Amino acid sequence: MLSQGELDAVCRGLEQTPGNEILARPRVSTGDGIECRLYVGTTLSIDGTQRAIGLNADFLPRLRGDSTDLFVVITHTAAVTNQGTATTGLTSTQSVSIRTNVAVAARIQIPKGSGAFLLNDDRGVPNGGRVAVMISATYK
Repeated sequence: MLSQGELDAVCRGLEQTPGNEILARPRVSTGDGIECRLYVGTTLSIDGTQRAIGLNADFLPRLRGDSTDLFVVITHTAAVTNQGTATTGLTSTQSVSIRTNVAVAARIQIPKGSGAFLLNDDRGVPNGGRVAVMISATYK
């Protein structure tokens, strides 16, 4: 949990770090007890079936006096191309699969004027691919 100022500072630091890439800055608006869904990504045809890849997030907020109880489910997926090797004169093959980089379901209690910063563990993710998600809950 970070204050809004701390979240802003983390965001600036991430933007200024060489090699980091901001994929999107999506925003959603909802109300007490109203579920909302966010999707940022693309679709690919894999074995003739359209598959969505990218960031998916479902939010269900419950507004309290000085905080927001947020139920959230977040997944981030990416397309991976696997190149087969040619042996004994056979041609190499290429296949596409979907890798899940982040999968989290949580209940987060966010104090008013604060937010949450989620960062995946990059162990086992090729090329150290990390995904960060910042959530701030503001309401009037």
